[in-house]
Amino acid sequence: MGSFVAGLSFRVDTTTKKRALVDVVDFSARTRQTYMLMSTHEEESATLITLPFHNYSSNPSAKRLSLSKTRKFKIVVATLIVFLIVSVVYLAQRIYFSNPQKGQFFPPVAWAPTLEIGDSWTLALTSNEANYNLTMTVTGKETVNNVSCYAMKLVFEPESPLAKKGVSNEMTWWLDNSTLHLVKVKGKAHAYGYDLTFVEKHFYTFQGEPFLTVGNEHNETDNRKMNVYGPPPTNLLFKHEETTATTRIKGEAVENITVPAGTFSCYKIVTYDETGQNTLSIRWFSMEAKTAVKTENYEIGEFEMSETAELLFYSV
Repeated sequence: MGSFVAGLSFRVDTTTKKRALVDVVDFSARTRQTYMLMSTHEEESATLITLPFHNYSSNPSAKRLSLSKTRKFKIVVATLIVFLIVSVVYLAQRIYFSNPQKGQFFPPVAWAPTLEIGDSWTLALTSNEANYNLTMTVTGKETVNNVSCYAMKLVFEPESPLAKKGVSNEMTWWLDNSTLHLVKVKGKAHAYGYDLTFVEKHFYTFQGEPFLTVGNEHNETDNRKMNVYGPPPTNLLFKHEETTATTRIKGEAVENITVPAGTFSCYKIVTYDETGQNTLSIRWFSMEAKTAVKTENYEIGEFEMSETAELLFYSV
């Protein structure tokens, strides 16, 4: 079918110059370029004048061209959507699942409660039949070893459980804000007649996902590196030490635990040795208090700070 032109037709009487609206007429492709068509009718001695107002096309090639453009547009949009999805997935894997510089695995969902600057906890510690108080306070948020961390100030009273080794009663911890794993420790000590600074860093790898849920189990390997530096202004490296330890962690139950700070519903988290047979420690973690309200350590190493710990009071 060819093109057509639709217009209004007027019949004009050549004698009286009167005109009357007739009707809409259609013309074939031959009249497509015609904007005014005059036709003399001998019988009525009148002139037919047609004024077109639309130009429609039913040309098949034009339809194919329009359809082709629509299909191309849809293909481009679909390609962009796929590209965006792939990019988001790739970035999510880079950010949440791995640290390419250190080869660390991070869980895709942060289970740890959100801490705020000023949050604080005071615990009662026992170590070698001696009693101590430990106050921990969140002082800031920093990035350490490419890990987003909470900076936390620790103050022991009346002294550090490691005072006999010359360790000061104040130190700073940096905790991974997604799992509360210890990422870095910094403190001071007096040894060998010098005032020294020690910096301890931890790099973790996981087998399984370290979620805080009952029944969940995973292995974690802690690659610990400790440097001890001499006094300023030189701050020369005095000592370097590296250790690696693998443990198995299991969320075993939800229990109500009563400590001086109150009664809390807690996750019971048990740490085993690499074989999964020997218990190293048990922690009862409260999401309400945002910390372990009670801890029992069964294997006391040279630098372990307590055998037991209980929450005295807190502010979050």
